[in-house]
Amino acid sequence: MRRLFLLFVLTILIISCIPTPTPEPIPPPKPTTNIGPNLLIDLQGEAKLHRDGWHEAYPVGIGTMIQFDDLLDVVGQADILCGDLTPLKTVSGLDESSPCPRGAGWLEQNGAKYKAGIASTTDIPYVEHPRHTLVLNQQPLLRWHDTGANYTVMLMQGGQVVWLQDDVVGHELRYPNRDLLPGQDYLLLVIDKNTGKSSKEDPERGLGFRLVSQAERAEIETKQAKIDQLTFPNEAMHDFTLAVHYASWQGDNDWGLWSEAQLLLESLDPADNAPAIHLWQGDISRNMRLRLEAETAYQLALQQADSLGDQETQAAAHFGLWQTSGDESHCQTAIELYGKLGDQQQAEWVEQNCKE
Repeated sequence: MRRLFLLFVLTILIISCIPTPTPEPIPPPKPTTNIGPNLLIDLQGEAKLHRDGWHEAYPVGIGTMIQFDDLLDVVGQADILCGDLTPLKTVSGLDESSPCPRGAGWLEQNGAKYKAGIASTTDIPYVEHPRHTLVLNQQPLLRWHDTGANYTVMLMQGGQVVWLQDDVVGHELRYPNRDLLPGQDYLLLVIDKNTGKSSKEDPERGLGFRLVSQAERAEIETKQAKIDQLTFPNEAMHDFTLAVHYASWQGDNDWGLWSEAQLLLESLDPADNAPAIHLWQGDISRNMRLRLEAETAYQLALQQADSLGDQETQAAAHFGLWQTSGDESHCQTAIELYGKLGDQQQAEWVEQNCKE
């Protein structure tokens, strides 16, 4: 018993000499990366924008992204929707302080780099929706390039056919089932029954789609509910805002809800003072690797921006046209336009990208 007692005392002494480990601090929650951009959502009159570093103010239109340190000079009235989805902020006259919180709502576009020569050809039924994207709807719209034929349409998963419909007339249909699973990659395959050509002949790869996870869906639906509660000048601006937030939202695999955003933008009839809407369509089409559609949208953005005198959108459209066509003259024009604006940082970034 004495030996047991001594052993017990010795064990206690040894334990008391071991330093107590310091608990690891609990890291703060990571800030969400899915805050959308601040948007010029309605304009009654005319607006000029002066970004930090620009030589002077230049005209802008509906859909323009507004940064926290911009100066906005409005003759009339402009409504700004902040990236945190608080109620619209009205600006009139010279606004020397941002109506939106610092740090909220600036979107940096990191779309897929698009090289010339990677294009879908017009004689194959290449996939248009959903393509290289996440989808929210469990019964997504299936659409392909119309080659004027009847089609065999299949949905593939893991190299296996999970659904097939033959003798389809037209170039779109709604997927009829509700069996898509989150986290699974699906691929739409379309065959032209007249020529035998199929969407597999598209030179692009990685053109599948994926249903969002339950956690992603909850986050998206929470944001959509906030947008639905806001007051917009018209339904078109509601849909535009929702499309922008779909496009700028990013899932775990770095895809956005690009297909959902594009379908919304297609339903709009952009006004002559809204070149930014066409610019968004171009960027989204480029992210979905639709070169021809992106080029058309960039050309429309450029035409409207030229008429408005919106040099920033002109520069962005020229850069987009370089990415889709490979025409280096667009790259040089974009650099020159950013230089005229006084945005030397963006001019250098474009120049660096044009060399790659």
